Amino acid sequence: CLLSILDQLNRPGIELIVLDDNSTDASAALCRHVAAAHTGNIRILHHDDNRGLSAARNTMLEAAKGDYVWFLDSDDTMLPGAIDALYEIALTHCPDVILCDYIREGGKKFPTFSGPSNSLINCTDTLIGGVFSKRRMHAWSRVWKRELFGASIRFPEGACFEDVATIPWLKLKATMFYHVAHPWVYYRSRPGSIMARLSKSRDFDRGRNNDLAGALSIAPQQPRGE
Repeated sequence: CLLSILDQLNRPGIELIVLDDNSTDASAALCRHVAAAHTGNIRILHHDDNRGLSAARNTMLEAAKGDYVWFLDSDDTMLPGAIDALYEIALTHCPDVILCDYIREGGKKFPTFSGPSNSLINCTDTLIGGVFSKRRMHAWSRVWKRELFGASIRFPEGACFEDVATIPWLKLKATMFYHVAHPWVYYRSRPGSIMARLSKSRDFDRGRNNDLAGALSIAPQQPRGE
């Protein structure tokens, strides 16, 4: 994952933030080794306790300095040319959100949006309808203006389906968007991932189902005004 990003850091003003969520293997040392071998603005953050994906994203969001933020999961990779394409769109059009497609094993492409592509669109309703029609609510297939998060929109810590609880609030605040009908992310299915464990579970998990129900409801910590 890191190498797929570092190979594309050839544009000014881009920072790469990596967070070690108190890992128990050698991944933190590996990240430092990889970063030391590359030039560019690379920062490695650390949690004293393992707090999960949402907390990691929130910490990195608060540390970020760029105009846009992109949350790429550590078990996926960024496809060649993604940053160049993203850079040109952001520089030329300045949308609130940029959406991209992705591919999985075997090279099958998965669109994340149903609607107009490859042009700047100024319509929140079109954005919401196009994303919901494809049911792709993950954070890693879109790049957001950092200011949309404000002081109140954060990923819920300690809960599953954190993307479902957060992405709709960002879409409500976005007006101008740009969908790239081209894959920028290679999604890898890892046997031990959260989604893999959920899909293989045969038992009713009340906690996870409560998380999903909460994600689909109005979250009190994220008021409509934000």
